[in-house]
Amino acid sequence: MARPMEKVVDINDTKELWKVAVRVVHKWKVVSNNKEHCEMIFQDKEGSDIHVVVPTTCMAAYNDKFEVNHTYTVSNFAVQPNNLVFKPSTHKFLVKFTGGTSVTDVDKHDIPPIQRTFTSFPDIITGNFKKDMLIDVIGVVDAIGYQQTGSGGKKLNNTMNCTLWEDYAKQFFKFSEENASTSGPTVVLLLYAKVKEQGIIFSKESLRTVSSQLSSHSQQYSRSSGSDNVRQSDTQKLLSKAVALPLSRIKQLREDTFCATVAKTRKIIASSYGWYYRCCHACTKSARGDKPPYECDNRHLTETEIYKYKIEVEGVHLETSCKLIFWDRECTQILGVSAAQMRDTMIQAGITDPLEFPLKLDAMTGLDLALRVRWQPSWDSCSVIMFVADKPFVKQFGAQWQPTQANHTSSEPSATKLPPQIKESVDEANTAAADDCDIVTDLEITSKHNPDPQTPTAKRQNHDGSSESTTVCDGELSSTKLKKIIKLEKNK
Repeated sequence: MARPMEKVVDINDTKELWKVAVRVVHKWKVVSNNKEHCEMIFQDKEGSDIHVVVPTTCMAAYNDKFEVNHTYTVSNFAVQPNNLVFKPSTHKFLVKFTGGTSVTDVDKHDIPPIQRTFTSFPDIITGNFKKDMLIDVIGVVDAIGYQQTGSGGKKLNNTMNCTLWEDYAKQFFKFSEENASTSGPTVVLLLYAKVKEQGIIFSKESLRTVSSQLSSHSQQYSRSSGSDNVRQSDTQKLLSKAVALPLSRIKQLREDTFCATVAKTRKIIASSYGWYYRCCHACTKSARGDKPPYECDNRHLTETEIYKYKIEVEGVHLETSCKLIFWDRECTQILGVSAAQMRDTMIQAGITDPLEFPLKLDAMTGLDLALRVRWQPSWDSCSVIMFVADKPFVKQFGAQWQPTQANHTSSEPSATKLPPQIKESVDEANTAAADDCDIVTDLEITSKHNPDPQTPTAKRQNHDGSSESTTVCDGELSSTKLKKIIKLEKNK
């Protein structure tokens, strides 16, 4: 049931439920726009490394947990393409922590230190290196401020200008003053340095100075509906009192709306609340407390522990993605086992962390589904009320939004007459009663990082607590400056 360890080299953006054993090779902080975030380099026992970003909103939870040269097991993180202007790692992707990231097993892995490779001055001068990569260089200080030092009169053959900004310059001058009486050359090691035109080097992450010595230094699910044909009651329930829209149109709605749509489940989103919650016996809210009776926000008292699923999944249709919230009934239908049984199996295996997502949950990805959802713009997500997995029905139902040959270059779905049983207006669908559906409208879940959280109101925030962009911040001393992406809006 527990997820196996995976290799850093295999990390990609097809999922978030990764689990890797890594050594922290480097760690630094970046300040931009008066906000501070942390960045690291992870390396596994195979020698592969990857760039890691801990956003501002996650600093309090994770920053103090990591130390350089210590090893950890890290699970559940977002992955995005490594499109930085200057890259500290050759990996095609970079890791970004979320509220659902789990950090365990401190110093329990045997991962050897990194073997560093330095870029030579002649290669830098001739441009024989990757222009978008940060490099490691080492050399003897020849002059400071273009004034020859007293360290020796012999002129070096290969020299380059090096600019140290702010704190890095202070570190260097402090060392020079404290070791002014020491004989021998001063050797400087720059880690993750930017190479600009005309051979100027900017220090990015770390400056090390030494007097005469160098310090040496990551069941395939296929659900059938029980028969080859979809039950008529299922289709009626899917389409009743709902407006049929593709995901691209649903995400434009500004009010809570019941919709019928289609989507392919791409990956599970690891939220800070894990994959299950303890539920009240009388309502849909979660029951809090360390021991019975557990109490929900409606003041109901629950004597027994009732566990239910709540799993966030990224759904995709025609290049539009949307967060889909699957609740207990739908998860049980797909997985074939209750949340309580799944939890018991994990506990028997010695796993009690709700952020350890069982391997069996991967059965919820790669599914083509017709969905009845409640779109909630406040949370930018769809709460799944029911689904139909019959492939012919899903294909037929979704065909109305497939681009036609005549307008295949248009990003807008083609207009299609809706089936007669589908409500033709959003207002009509919203005002219709929903007594035939078991809808979860409000839920509080206990977070690992906040054992006694507040129950979300009708306006939920992102479960990882983050409201910032997935783009990495840039700063004068940062290696993570991104290319600006300018969106052009057509004048009406």
